[in-house]
Amino acid sequence: MQPQSMRQDKHYMMKNRLSFFSAVLLAGLTLLASCRQAQKETLYPEQKPYTRWWWHSAVINPDDVRDQLVWMHEHGFGGVEIAWIYPMFCDSTTPHPAFLSEEWAHPVEVAKQVADSLGMGCDFTFGTMWPFADTDLPDGDQTRNFFDSVEIARRPLVWDHPREARIINHLSKEVFERYAAKMNKGLQNAYKGRRSGLFVDSWEVETEYLYTPGFEQTFMAEHGYDILPYLRDTQLLDMRTHEVYDHEVFYD
Repeated sequence: MQPQSMRQDKHYMMKNRLSFFSAVLLAGLTLLASCRQAQKETLYPEQKPYTRWWWHSAVINPDDVRDQLVWMHEHGFGGVEIAWIYPMFCDSTTPHPAFLSEEWAHPVEVAKQVADSLGMGCDFTFGTMWPFADTDLPDGDQTRNFFDSVEIARRPLVWDHPREARIINHLSKEVFERYAAKMNKGLQNAYKGRRSGLFVDSWEVETEYLYTPGFEQTFMAEHGYDILPYLRDTQLLDMRTHEVYDHEVFYD
């Protein structure tokens, strides 16, 4: 039989070990809970719902922008996507700054700064309305089809309404890069801080016989035959042969 003092010593040591391990476990669980709470609050706003934020063409008050973002943050929104559209009720007399001007850019920059301070995302539609279009598009950069030298596809419901915007030639990398450079210049200060998403989610371009210079050469390289006879004689495509499939899949 062990002496009473030895049993008491072992009991005391075991009790201390259990207390130590309990304290370590409690500290670890507290730290883990704290990290998870911090991640939930600051690291993953994209897991919360976003809203598309339509800015109707007008003079935008930065204080209104700030107040609405605070409201959205307090009600659980993770971010916004700003879309610049036509004046309310298409009222062409509504005062508004020119699209992409410095006056136009100021409330956009305020929105991004406030969103960043709240831990929210702030994304941008890459243009006014959709698809990619510009009221001052250079001649030759507009969308076209094979039978018309230039397609006059226009969009009147844009920020600078009643001015019309011409849709860009989406099949030309060079045209898109010119358009993107103009957009990037207008948004350059809004790009600062947290990374923003850029997109136009509705193409809405007339696709029948959509064409860009050099299309036939690219098609030949892809499929090994000349598509031009089928484009010139629409009845050939109406026969629903495999050329129709090639033609449509090429555009997809």
